[in-house]
Amino acid sequence: ESAIMLLVVMAGFLLLDKIPYIEKVFPGPVQRLVDRKAIWQDPWNNEVFGGDQIANGLWAMSSGGVSGQGIGEGFAKTIPEAHTDMILPSMGEEFGWAGIICVFIAFLLYLHRSILIGRLLLGVNVGQYLFNNKKWVTQPALVADRSGARMFSYNPRIAILMNRLGAGNLLDRKGRILATGSPEAYLKQQDSLIAAGLNPTELQSLSHKRLDRYYPFYESMFFWVGDMNSGAFMGSTNGYFAEYEHMAELRGFPAPETKFQVKASRFRENRFLPRVETEMTVAKRDFSALSGLLLAGINSKKVEEFKKQNRDVQMTVDAALQTDLQNALQTLDTLKNSRISVVV
Repeated sequence: ESAIMLLVVMAGFLLLDKIPYIEKVFPGPVQRLVDRKAIWQDPWNNEVFGGDQIANGLWAMSSGGVSGQGIGEGFAKTIPEAHTDMILPSMGEEFGWAGIICVFIAFLLYLHRSILIGRLLLGVNVGQYLFNNKKWVTQPALVADRSGARMFSYNPRIAILMNRLGAGNLLDRKGRILATGSPEAYLKQQDSLIAAGLNPTELQSLSHKRLDRYYPFYESMFFWVGDMNSGAFMGSTNGYFAEYEHMAELRGFPAPETKFQVKASRFRENRFLPRVETEMTVAKRDFSALSGLLLAGINSKKVEEFKKQNRDVQMTVDAALQTDLQNALQTLDTLKNSRISVVV
């Protein structure tokens, strides 16, 4: 493929300006091509502004001769584009014919090694990722964060899809809504929520807010439920945080977690400490259940159909009991200046 591409480029360089009327369609590029060809055909006699570019390179190489002028003794600044297109003449002036031959030998060695490596990789190609894509589209990568701690990185399309799916309702043991994406859902239960100890005015006020998730029992159930609007305490262990714990189930698919013991060879707890080698536990989520939706397309009908299934998650906690306990604690004078919560 590379050889064919090279032939196409060379043919275009030689013949493109010969196509009739093409100079009227693309006058600038075609004229530039004509000028380049004129310099290439005769670097010593042409009518092109800046037509001494090749001549400058030839002057530099002729100054270098066989052994060169020596390191730092050349005048590369006199050669146009000596750091890019004309870097070989600038090296020829300082290292001579011997230096140019060494450059070509280095390229031949590089080509030889590339061919050997290519032969070893004949069985490894992009085809497996394209034709066996159901496996690889959800395959996580084990990398490191800024501190050197190991972590799994996931296909960002998974997060986009989960956001598109939205979450179902989170319910207590008696079916009361603890979290929902629609205020209409908990307003239908307004009577039972008020009977559970909630303020009707606060329920109405909450319904007028523009939020992704609504939490009627926010004050008394935060450590049970969590808060997806802010992501507060996500990943923490000082509560259950069902919105985070059941993030996958609330969207209608399983995502089992597996823990691994891995080695971090460049871990640094903070920027004042040296990097050390340590072992740590990392958790990997299996999102293979989403591979079909990802391959179908995030905006596909398959995703819309998937969203229609029941994705509610019911917990064993009693929201009314939890609210009564929290309200009772607030009436105790001995606890008024304390931060306390009861989880049953």
